[in-house]
Amino acid sequence: MKNAETRRQQGIRLAVAFGIAGLLLLGVFFVGGQAARAGVAPHAGFLDAPAAPPLPPQAAEAATWNEFTPTGWITQSLVSASVSVTDADGLQDTTAQYSYSTDGGGSWFSWGQTGLSITGDLTTTKRITVTSLFLPDSATNNLIMFRILDGAAITETSPAYTLQVDSTRPSSSVTTNGWFKTLSVITGTASDATSGVARVDILIQRGDNNQYYNGLGWQGSPLWLLATGTTSWSYSFVPTETVTYNVSSRATDVAGLVQTALGSGTIYFDNTAPTSAVGTSGFYRAATWTGAITGTASDVGSGVQKVEITLRRVNDGLYYDSSGWVGSAVWLPASGTESWSYAFAPTPGMTYEVRSRATDNVGNVQSPVSAAATFMLDIGLPTSAVGTSGYYGTLTWTGNITGTASDAESGVARVDITIQRGD
Repeated sequence: MKNAETRRQQGIRLAVAFGIAGLLLLGVFFVGGQAARAGVAPHAGFLDAPAAPPLPPQAAEAATWNEFTPTGWITQSLVSASVSVTDADGLQDTTAQYSYSTDGGGSWFSWGQTGLSITGDLTTTKRITVTSLFLPDSATNNLIMFRILDGAAITETSPAYTLQVDSTRPSSSVTTNGWFKTLSVITGTASDATSGVARVDILIQRGDNNQYYNGLGWQGSPLWLLATGTTSWSYSFVPTETVTYNVSSRATDVAGLVQTALGSGTIYFDNTAPTSAVGTSGFYRAATWTGAITGTASDVGSGVQKVEITLRRVNDGLYYDSSGWVGSAVWLPASGTESWSYAFAPTPGMTYEVRSRATDNVGNVQSPVSAAATFMLDIGLPTSAVGTSGYYGTLTWTGNITGTASDAESGVARVDITIQRGD
């Protein structure tokens, strides 16, 4: 019984095993059939491999833009610009356009083709040029862009290129003008609204012989000298003679434009002191006194600005201060320059000593002062008496009529006599 039961269980296990194997085999045939009907090759194992993804479409290559000109400053308002473009898909010549802005990209003119041309033998590389663009002066506001269709009908657009325009010449001026008694530097200013001032040169010419300064001496031909600085400039120059110097200035801007209407200045150099002299001298009576001390002055350079005098009373050594007499010298302003005067009412019988001193228009002062001149007002009459009187014989006659004379102020200048016969 036991053996029979054992054989029965083994039979059941074999039947189950064969049943499972059959089911697996049927599954393989079923999956394989489905795969075959789908047109997909089954995997070598029990599971199928996924299908390979389709290839994406090939992307078009972007165009490259290069060799844009001009790249520096443009010195005229009518501007031409050019750029090269390369695209592997080819380029459609007739579709090239440009647009530009004059406010830094805030607004753009419509795309257009006016004044545009395109050159190039290769279909993949072209040179696009636009001419006669009228642009305002600006370092940053003028921009231009280009665009063109490539062979795949894709719009290719360039970067925005800057067009630096400066069509206005710079200006300069000489601020060192007028009369000087000392000078060490010539100065001035310059300006340029767009590209800025790059340099200033000056020309110095003597007024007496038209020679030009060369930095060390003088020569016959003009020589422009580089100044230090730009918008505020200077040039070291020390004149040594009382001469007129004519100075011209010329600015150059960063764009290369050169000033044509030159700046100018005139330096009048005067290091020579003026001279003066007192004309009032000697003795005066009431009828000949003019009421003023007078004199003259002169200056070879800037001219006489003023004349001053000192007035000393010789009798006591005191000096006049315009209202009284003091112990030290006081310089009193005279009226006039080349011909001057000082109103004064002298005390009769007093001797006065006058000296004058002139100053010119740049401040040179006469030194030494003028020679002293003395004068006196004499209104007292002299007296005289004849000493020869009476009877004379041949032995007592001296041969001369004699007498005496006196004057308390200016002194006796001369004595005149009259002789009248008694018969």
